[in-house]
Amino acid sequence: MTTLQIKMNDTTLYKSLSNVAKKENRSISQEVVYILDKYLSKPQQTINNSIEQFLNLSYEDERSADEIIEDQKSITTRTKI
Repeated sequence: MTTLQIKMNDTTLYKSLSNVAKKENRSISQEVVYILDKYLSKPQQTINNSIEQFLNLSYEDERSADEIIEDQKSITTRTKI
């Protein structure tokens, strides 16, 4: 058995993942494996389209890059999951 470790700064994402896993009677690890398996079993063209759509997303923020980095650092130090 192999091990995959995922570190997340986004507690909202973690909580959503936890809620879905609970509804499906799976552990969080089982839910992550299920989601990845479901995604990766799609035809390659669908995956490529999804990646292109993701890369085409725009992100706007009034903060400077340094402010965003500092915010992320503070989230990382405050959040211990």
